[in-house]
Parts: sequence; C-alpha cells; structure tokens
Amino acid sequence: MLHFIIDYLIEQFSFIIVPSHGLYFVYIASAILIAIVYTYFVNERKSSFKKAVSKLYHDHTSNRVSIIDDLKVFVVDKLIFGFIYSSILGLAITIKTTTLDLITNNFNTYAMFEPTPLISVVYTVGAILVFDLGTFLEHYLAHRIRFLWEFHKVHHVPVTLNPLTAYRSHPVNQACYIIVTSSLLGLYSGLFNSFFDGQSLTITFAGQNLFMFLFLALGLNLQHSHVNIRYPRILKDIFVSPSYHQLHHSSNPVHYDKNFGFLFSFWDRLFGCQYHPNKDTKLDFGIPDEYSSYSGLYNHYVEPVRKAIRLVRICKFNEDIH
Repeated sequence: MLHFIIDYLIEQFSFIIVPSHGLYFVYIASAILIAIVYTYFVNERKSSFKKAVSKLYHDHTSNRVSIIDDLKVFVVDKLIFGFIYSSILGLAITIKTTTLDLITNNFNTYAMFEPTPLISVVYTVGAILVFDLGTFLEHYLAHRIRFLWEFHKVHHVPVTLNPLTAYRSHPVNQACYIIVTSSLLGLYSGLFNSFFDGQSLTITFAGQNLFMFLFLALGLNLQHSHVNIRYPRILKDIFVSPSYHQLHHSSNPVHYDKNFGFLFSFWDRLFGCQYHPNKDTKLDFGIPDEYSSYSGLYNHYVEPVRKAIRLVRICKFNEDIH
C-alpha cells in the first residue's frame, strides 16, 4: 500500500520534469523569457531587463491570497483527484476501440490504406483541431448553462492570473471537460484509424502531439498571466493570444462570455462570441464582489455544489408552481 502511495505521489508531482505536462520546466522557462523580452521591448527599451523582471513580479504577486488559493487547489487536485481524472481519460480509449470495431467489422475497412507521412500530418493537425473544438464546446456550455456555470465560476474568481490559474477548476467542471474532449478525440481516432492497420498516426514530440508541444513552447502558459501580448491581424483570427484569453477573465461586463477559444480563435468567430482587445484595452480580472465566497479550499469545492443544488431546487419549485 505504501509503495502504491509513493508511486502515485511521484507520478502526480513529477510534472515539472514531464514534457507532456503543461507546467514542464522548459515551457515555464520559455514563457518567462518571452514575458521578459516582451515587457522590455513594449516599454521601448526605456528601462533595463532588471526593471522588466521587477514589473512582471509585481504584476503577478499583487494579490497573494489569490496566488495561495491557486497553489492550494493545484496541490489538492493532484493529491485527491488525479486518479479520478486519469480514470475518466480512459473513456477516449474505450470510444476509439468501440468506433474502430464497429466500422471495421461492418464495412471491412481495416488496413484499406497505407499510412504515409502526409496522412500522419493530416491526422495530427486534425487531432489538435478536434481537441480544441471539444475544449471550446465544453467551455462555451460551462458559461451558457447556469448549472454548469456554478462549477466553472471558480476558474473566473481569481484576481491575479498565473499559469497555476489554468488548473484552478472544480472537479465537476474538470470531469465535464475530460469527458467532452476525450469523447470527441476517441471518436475521431476510431474513425480515422479504421482505415489503417492500427499503428499510431500521430506525429509526437516530447510525448505529445507535435503541435501541442509547439503551442506550449511558444508561451501558451502566458494566457493566464499579466503579459498582454497581442498578435498581428494575420495571426489573431487564427490563434489565441495571451491578451485574447486574458480578456475572457475580465471583470468588465462588456467582456463577459467572450473569447472561449483555447488554441484557435476562429471558433469564437463562428459562434459570434469574439472580442479582439486593442492596445488601449485595460483589464481587471475576477468576478466583482465574489472572491471571498470562493476563497479557501472549503469554499472552492463546496460553494459551487451548494449553489448548484439551490439552483435545482429553485427550478423545481418554479415547475411545481406552474
């Protein structure tokens, strides 16, 4: 039993040296480097790199309570819910296998085509698009459906953003995210692989989809930061910039329910919920007057459940009246 616990803890907390994890030290280092260089040049090199670092530190530590809450939730999620999340991820394999069996057994498509480098590129690009579509849809529904919003709200209460904020979510919200993305990826993989001989078609690097690696290496962690990098027009209608996602966390009601995209911004354009920030856009983060209700581990995990139950009771009461 002790051996199992030790192995589990090592698996959960070795993320800093695991390239397939978003907080791998190389991705964090690249994000910090990009942030320093950007902050230095955006000030037209009027200050030193030392002052750029000082500004970044101040911007990201202005609210210690929010940072500590991020850290506490991250650790508890790793300790308690990591095993549950890993179990749910198995759904993708189940759906892939089921889809593969249904198609190959009924239509005799197995090994119909020979995999080629071009097929692998197409499959790998398709996989990242399907993953991002699943992420977008779950995120969109988490805002649009009041019951789900009660569980997603905890991700929006932080008033200071940092890479750990990306992991500040409620288990119910996280489970919904894993189920949606895993289901779509499993279906996509099963459909695609049913025409080949079963070998992996994904182009991988550092243990993950090549394109996911590139996103992380090029500063994906800055989405949850105070480094408001904007992309030029040629890129901003395709990719999500740090500034683009930061606006999604804005406390300004004008920005509510905008910019749900994770990697690609064109989903927002298709669904009519895109808002491109300009260079003069000033942002404050969080949900006004809500932080204290969700601060601390107890409130983070229990308050959404209480509010969701209350919402269900109110809906049932209204139905009974009518």
